[in-house]
Amino acid sequence: MHINKNLIIIILAVLLVSSIAVNFFIEKHYENKYKPKFSLISPEIAWLELGDFMEVQKQYSIEYQGLKTEMLAITENPTVDGTYGVYFEDLNTGAWIGLNEKDEFVPASLLKVPMMVAVLKKVESGDIKLEDKVIIQADDLNTNSGTLWMKGGGYEITLKELLVYMIKESDNTAVLTLHRYFLTDEDILEAKLAMGLPMGNHETYDSIGPKHYSNILRSLYYSAYLRRTLSELGLSIMSETDYNAQIPAGVPDHIPISHKIGFYYGTDGSAGYHDCGIIYYPNKPYILCVMSKGTDKEEADFVISRISQVTYEYVDKHFND
Repeated sequence: MHINKNLIIIILAVLLVSSIAVNFFIEKHYENKYKPKFSLISPEIAWLELGDFMEVQKQYSIEYQGLKTEMLAITENPTVDGTYGVYFEDLNTGAWIGLNEKDEFVPASLLKVPMMVAVLKKVESGDIKLEDKVIIQADDLNTNSGTLWMKGGGYEITLKELLVYMIKESDNTAVLTLHRYFLTDEDILEAKLAMGLPMGNHETYDSIGPKHYSNILRSLYYSAYLRRTLSELGLSIMSETDYNAQIPAGVPDHIPISHKIGFYYGTDGSAGYHDCGIIYYPNKPYILCVMSKGTDKEEADFVISRISQVTYEYVDKHFND
Protein backbone atom coordinates (compact mmCIF):
# COMPACT_ATOMS: atom_id res chain seq x y z
CA MET A 1 0.00 0.00 0.00
CA HIS A 2 1.39 3.38 -0.98
CA ILE A 3 1.74 5.84 1.91
CA ASN A 4 1.42 9.51 1.17
CA LYS A 5 4.35 11.10 3.04
CA ASN A 6 2.86 14.57 2.79
CA LEU A 7 -0.35 13.30 4.42
CA ILE A 8 1.64 11.78 7.29
CA ILE A 9 3.51 15.05 7.85
CA ILE A 10 0.22 16.97 7.91
CA ILE A 11 -1.30 14.51 10.42
CA LEU A 12 1.74 14.74 12.71
CA ALA A 13 1.67 18.52 12.54
CA VAL A 14 -2.02 18.58 13.45
CA LEU A 15 -1.38 16.25 16.41
CA LEU A 16 1.48 18.44 17.64
CA VAL A 17 -0.57 21.62 17.40
CA SER A 18 -3.48 19.89 19.15
CA SER A 19 -1.23 18.75 21.99
CA ILE A 20 0.13 22.27 22.48
CA ALA A 21 -3.40 23.67 22.40
CA VAL A 22 -4.63 21.18 25.01
CA ASN A 23 -1.76 22.00 27.38
CA PHE A 24 -2.35 25.70 26.86
CA PHE A 25 -6.06 25.26 27.62
CA ILE A 26 -5.33 23.32 30.85
CA GLU A 27 -2.86 25.96 32.04
CA LYS A 28 -5.27 28.76 31.20
CA HIS A 29 -8.07 26.88 32.96
CA TYR A 30 -6.15 26.99 36.24
CA GLU A 31 -4.95 30.55 35.67
CA ASN A 32 -8.47 31.80 35.02
CA LYS A 33 -10.05 29.77 37.80
CA TYR A 34 -7.64 30.57 40.61
CA LYS A 35 -6.22 33.86 39.26
CA PRO A 36 -2.58 33.24 40.25
CA LYS A 37 -0.07 36.03 40.63
CA PHE A 38 2.91 33.64 40.67
CA SER A 39 4.56 35.63 43.44
CA LEU A 40 5.82 32.62 45.39
CA ILE A 41 7.29 30.35 42.72
CA SER A 42 10.42 31.18 40.76
CA PRO A 43 9.68 34.03 38.30
CA GLU A 44 12.46 32.82 36.00
CA ILE A 45 10.63 29.64 35.04
CA ALA A 46 7.90 31.68 33.39
CA TRP A 47 9.92 33.63 30.85
CA LEU A 48 13.71 33.28 30.94
CA GLU A 49 15.56 31.03 28.51
CA LEU A 50 18.34 28.91 30.03
CA GLY A 51 21.18 31.11 28.75
CA ASP A 52 19.55 34.28 30.06
CA PHE A 53 18.79 32.57 33.39
CA MET A 54 22.46 31.63 33.86
CA GLU A 55 23.56 35.18 33.11
CA VAL A 56 21.22 36.44 35.81
CA GLN A 57 22.68 33.90 38.24
CA LYS A 58 26.17 35.36 37.85
CA GLN A 59 24.95 38.70 39.17
CA TYR A 60 23.74 37.16 42.43
CA SER A 61 26.88 35.44 43.74
CA ILE A 62 27.52 35.63 47.49
CA GLU A 63 30.08 33.68 49.50
CA TYR A 64 28.42 31.99 52.50
CA GLN A 65 31.22 30.50 54.61
CA GLY A 66 30.99 33.47 56.97
CA LEU A 67 27.34 32.63 57.56
CA LYS A 68 28.24 29.05 58.42
CA THR A 69 30.64 30.34 61.07
CA GLU A 70 27.86 32.43 62.61
CA MET A 71 25.51 29.45 62.65
CA LEU A 72 28.14 27.29 64.37
CA ALA A 73 28.56 29.89 67.07
CA ILE A 74 24.84 29.55 67.86
CA THR A 75 24.47 25.76 67.78
CA GLU A 76 27.76 25.01 69.57
CA ASN A 77 27.21 27.49 72.38
CA PRO A 78 27.73 25.66 75.72
CA THR A 79 24.26 26.70 76.86
CA VAL A 80 22.63 24.79 73.98
CA ASP A 81 21.68 21.22 74.88
CA GLY A 82 20.04 20.02 71.68
CA THR A 83 21.48 18.75 68.40
CA TYR A 84 20.65 20.84 65.33
CA GLY A 85 20.77 20.20 61.62
CA VAL A 86 20.75 23.22 59.31
CA TYR A 87 20.53 23.60 55.55
CA PHE A 88 20.66 26.92 53.69
CA GLU A 89 20.40 27.36 49.93
CA ASP A 90 20.54 30.45 47.74
CA LEU A 91 17.76 29.85 45.22
CA ASN A 92 19.31 32.15 42.64
CA THR A 93 22.67 30.42 42.43
CA GLY A 94 22.21 27.05 44.13
CA ALA A 95 25.04 27.87 46.57
CA TRP A 96 24.46 26.17 49.91
CA ILE A 97 25.91 25.55 53.34
CA GLY A 98 24.92 23.16 56.08
CA LEU A 99 25.51 21.98 59.62
CA ASN A 100 24.77 18.30 60.22
CA GLU A 101 22.60 18.70 57.14
CA LYS A 102 22.52 14.95 56.40
CA ASP A 103 21.90 13.86 60.00
CA GLU A 104 18.48 12.29 60.39
CA PHE A 105 15.66 13.67 62.51
CA VAL A 106 12.06 12.58 63.10
CA PRO A 107 10.22 14.83 60.59
CA ALA A 108 6.80 14.71 62.27
CA SER A 109 4.41 17.22 60.70
CA LEU A 110 6.93 18.34 58.08
CA LEU A 111 5.55 15.41 56.09
CA LYS A 112 2.19 17.15 55.81
CA VAL A 113 3.67 19.17 52.94
CA PRO A 114 4.12 16.19 50.59
CA MET A 115 0.61 15.11 51.65
CA MET A 116 -0.70 18.46 50.47
CA VAL A 117 1.25 18.09 47.24
CA ALA A 118 -0.20 14.60 46.66
CA VAL A 119 -3.70 16.08 46.95
CA LEU A 120 -2.88 18.95 44.60
CA LYS A 121 -1.48 16.48 42.07
CA LYS A 122 -4.87 14.75 42.00
CA VAL A 123 -6.53 18.14 41.56
CA GLU A 124 -4.18 18.79 38.65
CA SER A 125 -5.13 15.50 37.00
CA GLY A 126 -8.84 16.29 37.36
CA ASP A 127 -9.58 13.37 39.70
CA ILE A 128 -10.83 15.71 42.43
CA LYS A 129 -11.67 19.40 42.83
CA LEU A 130 -10.74 21.89 45.52
CA GLU A 131 -14.44 22.65 45.91
CA ASP A 132 -15.37 19.02 46.64
CA LYS A 133 -17.15 18.66 50.00
CA VAL A 134 -16.96 15.81 52.49
CA ILE A 135 -18.32 15.03 55.95
CA ILE A 136 -15.90 14.71 58.86
CA GLN A 137 -16.33 11.38 60.59
CA ALA A 138 -16.26 11.06 64.39
CA ASP A 139 -13.54 8.40 64.11
CA ASP A 140 -11.24 10.97 62.49
CA LEU A 141 -11.44 13.60 65.22
CA ASN A 142 -7.96 14.10 66.70
CA THR A 143 -7.19 16.53 69.52
CA ASN A 144 -3.39 16.33 69.36
CA SER A 145 -2.89 19.17 66.88
CA GLY A 146 -5.20 21.78 65.37
CA THR A 147 -8.75 22.88 66.11
CA LEU A 148 -10.80 21.17 63.40
CA TRP A 149 -11.81 18.45 65.84
CA MET A 150 -13.88 21.06 67.67
CA LYS A 151 -16.30 21.14 64.71
CA GLY A 152 -17.32 17.60 65.62
CA GLY A 153 -18.38 14.65 63.54
CA GLY A 154 -20.83 15.44 60.76
CA TYR A 155 -19.25 18.80 59.89
CA GLU A 156 -19.16 19.50 56.13
CA ILE A 157 -15.92 20.88 54.74
CA THR A 158 -14.29 21.47 51.35
CA LEU A 159 -11.07 19.88 50.17
CA LYS A 160 -9.33 23.25 50.06
CA GLU A 161 -10.38 24.01 53.65
CA LEU A 162 -8.91 20.67 54.75
CA LEU A 163 -5.59 21.59 53.14
CA VAL A 164 -5.57 24.96 54.88
CA TYR A 165 -6.28 23.38 58.28
CA MET A 166 -3.60 20.73 57.73
CA ILE A 167 -0.86 23.26 56.91
CA LYS A 168 -1.97 26.40 58.74
CA GLU A 169 -2.69 24.66 62.05
CA SER A 170 -0.81 21.41 61.37
CA ASP A 171 -4.20 19.81 61.98
CA ASN A 172 -4.37 16.04 62.49
CA THR A 173 -8.14 15.75 61.98
CA ALA A 174 -7.61 17.21 58.51
CA VAL A 175 -4.91 14.60 57.83
CA LEU A 176 -7.19 11.71 58.77
CA THR A 177 -10.08 13.12 56.74
CA LEU A 178 -7.88 13.57 53.68
CA HIS A 179 -6.72 9.97 54.05
CA ARG A 180 -10.30 8.74 54.30
CA TYR A 181 -11.66 10.49 51.23
CA PHE A 182 -8.88 11.57 48.92
CA LEU A 183 -5.49 9.91 49.46
CA THR A 184 -3.89 6.51 49.41
CA ASP A 185 -0.46 5.67 50.78
CA GLU A 186 0.66 5.17 47.17
CA ASP A 187 -0.39 8.74 46.27
CA ILE A 188 1.72 10.14 49.11
CA LEU A 189 4.70 7.92 48.32
CA GLU A 190 4.61 8.99 44.68
CA ALA A 191 4.69 12.67 45.70
CA LYS A 192 7.56 12.13 48.15
CA LEU A 193 9.70 10.36 45.59
CA ALA A 194 8.81 12.76 42.76
CA MET A 195 9.80 15.73 44.92
CA GLY A 196 13.22 14.29 45.64
CA LEU A 197 13.02 12.62 49.03
CA PRO A 198 15.60 9.83 49.27
CA MET A 199 14.54 6.22 48.80
CA GLY A 200 15.58 4.81 52.19
CA ASN A 201 12.62 3.73 54.29
CA HIS A 202 10.28 5.42 51.87
CA GLU A 203 7.06 3.92 53.17
CA THR A 204 7.22 5.80 56.46
CA TYR A 205 10.01 8.37 56.14
CA ASP A 206 10.38 8.17 59.90
CA SER A 207 13.71 10.01 59.69
CA ILE A 208 15.16 12.57 57.28
CA GLY A 209 17.79 15.30 57.18
CA PRO A 210 17.27 19.00 56.45
CA LYS A 211 19.20 18.84 53.18
CA HIS A 212 16.99 16.11 51.77
CA TYR A 213 13.80 17.66 53.08
CA SER A 214 14.66 20.91 51.30
CA ASN A 215 14.14 19.11 47.98
CA ILE A 216 10.40 19.48 48.64
CA LEU A 217 10.67 23.24 49.00
CA ARG A 218 12.82 23.54 45.90
CA SER A 219 10.38 21.44 43.90
CA LEU A 220 7.54 23.76 44.85
CA TYR A 221 9.55 26.90 44.15
CA TYR A 222 10.56 25.75 40.67
CA SER A 223 7.19 24.11 40.02
CA ALA A 224 8.99 20.89 39.14
CA TYR A 225 6.20 18.46 40.04
CA LEU A 226 3.01 20.52 40.15
CA ARG A 227 1.76 23.00 37.60
CA ARG A 228 2.63 26.60 38.38
CA THR A 229 -0.85 27.48 39.62
CA LEU A 230 -0.95 24.64 42.12
CA SER A 231 2.64 25.16 43.28
CA GLU A 232 1.69 28.76 43.92
CA LEU A 233 -1.41 27.67 45.82
CA GLY A 234 0.58 25.28 48.01
CA LEU A 235 3.19 27.90 48.85
CA SER A 236 0.43 30.43 49.52
CA ILE A 237 -1.16 28.12 52.10
CA MET A 238 2.28 27.63 53.66
CA SER A 239 2.69 31.40 53.91
CA GLU A 240 -0.25 31.66 56.35
CA THR A 241 0.71 29.22 59.11
CA ASP A 242 -0.06 29.93 62.74
CA TYR A 243 3.45 29.07 63.96
CA ASN A 244 5.77 32.07 63.91
CA ALA A 245 8.16 31.57 66.84
CA GLN A 246 11.02 30.11 64.81
CA ILE A 247 12.04 31.07 61.25
CA PRO A 248 9.53 33.97 60.95
CA ALA A 249 10.72 35.41 64.29
CA GLY A 250 14.13 36.11 62.75
CA VAL A 251 12.84 37.90 59.64
CA PRO A 252 11.17 41.33 59.30
CA ASP A 253 7.39 41.17 59.13
CA HIS A 254 7.23 42.54 55.58
CA ILE A 255 9.25 39.63 54.13
CA PRO A 256 6.98 36.79 52.88
CA ILE A 257 7.79 33.29 54.13
CA SER A 258 6.33 29.94 53.07
CA HIS A 259 7.18 27.38 55.74
CA LYS A 260 6.09 24.35 57.74
CA ILE A 261 6.87 23.37 61.31
CA GLY A 262 7.15 19.92 62.82
CA PHE A 263 7.18 18.90 66.50
CA TYR A 264 7.65 15.42 67.90
CA TYR A 265 7.69 13.96 71.38
CA GLY A 266 9.35 10.58 71.91
CA THR A 267 8.14 7.95 74.36
CA ASP A 268 11.49 8.28 76.14
CA GLY A 269 10.87 11.96 76.89
CA SER A 270 12.96 13.24 73.98
CA ALA A 271 11.63 16.00 71.77
CA GLY A 272 12.44 17.79 68.53
CA TYR A 273 11.26 20.97 66.87
CA HIS A 274 11.73 21.86 63.22
CA ASP A 275 10.98 24.70 60.84
CA CYS A 276 11.71 24.63 57.11
CA GLY A 277 10.73 27.18 54.52
CA ILE A 278 11.44 29.64 51.73
CA ILE A 279 12.26 33.21 52.72
CA TYR A 280 11.42 35.65 49.92
CA TYR A 281 14.15 38.21 50.37
CA PRO A 282 13.61 40.63 47.41
CA ASN A 283 15.50 39.30 44.39
CA LYS A 284 17.41 36.89 46.63
CA PRO A 285 15.05 34.14 47.92
CA TYR A 286 16.56 31.33 49.95
CA ILE A 287 15.70 28.07 51.65
CA LEU A 288 16.33 27.62 55.35
CA CYS A 289 15.60 24.32 57.07
CA VAL A 290 16.46 23.73 60.74
CA MET A 291 15.75 20.46 62.55
CA SER A 292 16.50 19.54 66.14
CA LYS A 293 16.48 16.72 68.67
CA GLY A 294 17.20 16.38 72.37
CA THR A 295 15.90 19.85 73.11
CA ASP A 296 12.82 21.64 74.44
CA LYS A 297 10.56 24.21 72.80
CA GLU A 298 12.04 27.21 74.57
CA GLU A 299 15.57 26.41 73.45
CA ALA A 300 14.50 25.39 69.93
CA ASP A 301 12.51 28.59 69.44
CA PHE A 302 15.53 30.63 70.49
CA VAL A 303 18.11 28.73 68.43
CA ILE A 304 16.03 28.48 65.26
CA SER A 305 14.88 32.10 65.38
CA ARG A 306 18.48 33.21 65.99
CA ILE A 307 19.76 31.15 63.04
CA SER A 308 17.01 32.69 60.93
CA GLN A 309 17.98 36.18 62.08
CA VAL A 310 21.71 35.87 61.32
CA THR A 311 20.87 34.31 57.94
CA TYR A 312 18.59 37.15 56.97
CA GLU A 313 21.09 39.76 58.16
CA TYR A 314 23.93 38.08 56.27
CA VAL A 315 21.97 38.01 53.01
CA ASP A 316 20.77 41.57 53.56
CA LYS A 317 24.30 42.88 54.19
CA HIS A 318 26.14 41.06 51.42
CA PHE A 319 23.48 41.30 48.72
CA ASN A 320 23.28 45.07 49.14
CA ASP A 321 27.03 45.76 49.47
